Amino acid sequence: MEPCRICTLIGQTVSSDVPFDDIELGTYEELQRSAESCSTCRDITSYVIEDEQEPLTPETLICLHKEFQPDNGFFIYDEKQLSLVLSLLPLDRKEVGRSVGVLLDEQWIDLQRIRTWVTYCDKEHQCPSLAEHLDIRPADKLLFVDVIEGCLVPAPGASRQRGQLRDIDLPETIRDAMRLVQSLGERYLWVDRFCIIQDDFEHKRAQIDMMGSIYANSYCTIIAADGKDSHQGLRGIGSGSTARDYKQHILGFQQNRCVVLGDTRLAERKSVWNRRGWTYQEKIMSPRALIFLDNRVSWRCQRCLWREDMTAEPEGAVRPEVGQMFNEILIPYRWPNLVQWINIISSYNGRNLTYESDRLSALAGVESILRPSFPGGFCNGLPEFFFDAAILWQLHSPMRRRNTYNISSMKDYLPTWSWIGWHGPIDTQQSHGLGIDYIRFYPANQTEWIEFRTSCVILPLVKWYQIDTTGNRREIRNDYHRWRAKSNIDHTLPSGWRRHEDDAKRMWFDHPAEEKATFWWPVPMELDSPQTTSQFRSLPPYLSFRSTRTYFKVEKAIPGLYLRGCVCVSLHDIEGTWAGVLRLNLGNTNDAPLGELYELVAVSMGEADNSVDESRFFEEWNLEERPRTSRLYQFYNVLHVEREDDWILRKSIGRIEKAAWERHKVDL
Repeated sequence: MEPCRICTLIGQTVSSDVPFDDIELGTYEELQRSAESCSTCRDITSYVIEDEQEPLTPETLICLHKEFQPDNGFFIYDEKQLSLVLSLLPLDRKEVGRSVGVLLDEQWIDLQRIRTWVTYCDKEHQCPSLAEHLDIRPADKLLFVDVIEGCLVPAPGASRQRGQLRDIDLPETIRDAMRLVQSLGERYLWVDRFCIIQDDFEHKRAQIDMMGSIYANSYCTIIAADGKDSHQGLRGIGSGSTARDYKQHILGFQQNRCVVLGDTRLAERKSVWNRRGWTYQEKIMSPRALIFLDNRVSWRCQRCLWREDMTAEPEGAVRPEVGQMFNEILIPYRWPNLVQWINIISSYNGRNLTYESDRLSALAGVESILRPSFPGGFCNGLPEFFFDAAILWQLHSPMRRRNTYNISSMKDYLPTWSWIGWHGPIDTQQSHGLGIDYIRFYPANQTEWIEFRTSCVILPLVKWYQIDTTGNRREIRNDYHRWRAKSNIDHTLPSGWRRHEDDAKRMWFDHPAEEKATFWWPVPMELDSPQTTSQFRSLPPYLSFRSTRTYFKVEKAIPGLYLRGCVCVSLHDIEGTWAGVLRLNLGNTNDAPLGELYELVAVSMGEADNSVDESRFFEEWNLEERPRTSRLYQFYNVLHVEREDDWILRKSIGRIEKAAWERHKVDL
């Protein structure tokens, strides 16, 4: 049968070397009509995702886009890119330096190809040396599975066996991982469920704290993202494993066939593995990983993302480097990077845990890697150095309170004042808006730089203490403002710091330990052996501080905040004068509790320049009622609280204009 007009056009374009702008293949109606007699067009229409809110109309244009060097791919898409985005890679074109599709065995993975990936990365990338470069010390007192002897050993090369692993005790995924490690020419495997002694609290606590180091120092991490549990296995690896059931999709065009490339990153985001809390650390801390997902395997390292169904550098193709940021690999800084911390907890906080009390434990390895650059470490997930800013974390959309024990119980209670007590997405921009005035520039990766320009400044108001039920307390280090003062020309700079002046005569600072980053004021710089073992906090998650409080009335919901998923309301005082704003844990403006009085407690002060557009950080910035007659907009950061017996619980976070607060405040 002769190919249809649409397939002929696609085939000619795929086979041609002539550059082109996007080509219109026809309307959606024409594609559907062609699909009645053309099996390839019928296959293309099967990839359309119908959107009830905005379905494809008959007149919607269907287009063809060609990737430029070094790619060799094509995209068939609808003009709005909402319902059809189909990625294709030619199978039959052979061009030096460009990727082509690879026909896969539907049952078995080509292990020699995986060995080639590992060898190429060893030789050309040196990704395994990342931990050494960043001074992330190897964890100690580890147990490993010797995959040849089938037993636990204290360390590679040790002769003392800790016990045989009987097949009956091994889930299929672990059994297959042992087979894979041996097939790749390696011998030792670390598996958390066997290599952490579950009934030894001290060993378990220490190992959990070191999980960041374990992953960072690993030769390679095997990520089993297929299936719901450990019985799925790594299908298709051979050596006794179950065969995989993979159906590769091929579209046939004139003179060429194309592989349909599935979206591996989308599949990863939708996987059960990606929603589990305990798997987050292996995702962001592993310098290299083999990812088993959708009955396929892919390779992710510091510089590349390779997949089974296309050629890449090991086969001579030139692929664009994706870098650590694209692959979501954690690269710790030598200075306290509040932006990085917010991004981490935002990615982590929507993940699920069987036991909510594990919320901090499942992130302990990441905290142990970041802790050296954050003086004082973390208090229930909040960095102590920036505690005033960190406690102002904002929700992006409505959150649910995590199941937790009674507040009076010292065991496993998750506090309302920390993000660990809530499940859901965190607003990354609002949550660090009042704490990033120290950052000028810093490199996000090898090629991208992040620049910060904000007039927002947070000012200390209270002293924070962590307490227990008997009154013992520990002051929380909240030292950011003391370091900010070191930027004053009258102060001696901390060791290593250098002062500069920009064209506007504004001082900025840098440090030889982080030459690519520049700052508006000095911050602590970790220089000496940054990896340390964490100290287990024995105090419960209770805070104590002295401040002022008052009540304001919920007047109305603020309209037009489309990028925020929560209701934000204006607050008025008893005279009806505008006072400030709160972001509530509500998703519908119709649910705003208009007329209710809310108890508010001040936790810090802040200011921003009225001549600068700071609307990205302040919902109230463009409200007519907001005072802007002076140079600075000054305010108090406040907790909206409710009382439960003798305790005060956080409900939401907001701001009250300074004069309004000081007219009505009373001591708490």
